[in-house]
Amino acid sequence: MKAICLLFGMLAATLFLSSESLSAPADKDEAKELFDRMEKKLAEADTIELNVQCSLGVGDQAGTVKATLWTAQGNKARMAMTMKGGGKTRDVTMVSDGTKQKSGSPSTEFKETDTPKLLHDNLVYSLSRIGFTPNFMETKERDDSKGRKDLVVVSDFKLDKRDEIDDKEVYVLHYQFAFADEDKKFETTLYIDTKTLLPVRRTVPAYGNLKEDYQYRLDEKIADDKFELPK
Repeated sequence: MKAICLLFGMLAATLFLSSESLSAPADKDEAKELFDRMEKKLAEADTIELNVQCSLGVGDQAGTVKATLWTAQGNKARMAMTMKGGGKTRDVTMVSDGTKQKSGSPSTEFKETDTPKLLHDNLVYSLSRIGFTPNFMETKERDDSKGRKDLVVVSDFKLDKRDEIDDKEVYVLHYQFAFADEDKKFETTLYIDTKTLLPVRRTVPAYGNLKEDYQYRLDEKIADDKFELPK
């Protein structure tokens, strides 16, 4: 995981923007309850399959990320990610069979490590609180023994009027996240499907005007060989 963060950090380091102000009608209790229900649904899923498309950029510099993530209980996970930016393309893969983890680029040697004990939980709470791409944009090394649920603090929930994305009615939820060891807060807007309560889109202005679009599938059978380590 750290190796992937460093790889992506090199690509994304020039794409950060300062945060923008948000305004939305406030109903903190209802907004927080909605966020908690979404997060609980992800945390309790036996399996998650997620397709992500991300765009980010500042000025004439832009980058994109396309990724698919599969997770299963027992710290099993597989991620395939393609990053484009600065005239370069990089493919990154991470696979955990629950005990060992390999990560790296298919064009180079994979690095094998022990699977972090909190891999599954950290992926889930990263997806719910900060999104997919910001999780791999971090250049600061953090304590793997401390879970994202404790490390990432979410606050200032506000519900806006409902909207529509690709013929889906969505809740529009504004909130802020911050890392427990830092003062900076990141203003975020999360669009949640009113029927499934799953994220559809997230924008984080402070991460290079980042926008992520999601397609989630929960609790579907994932073949065992999906979590076999690369040779």
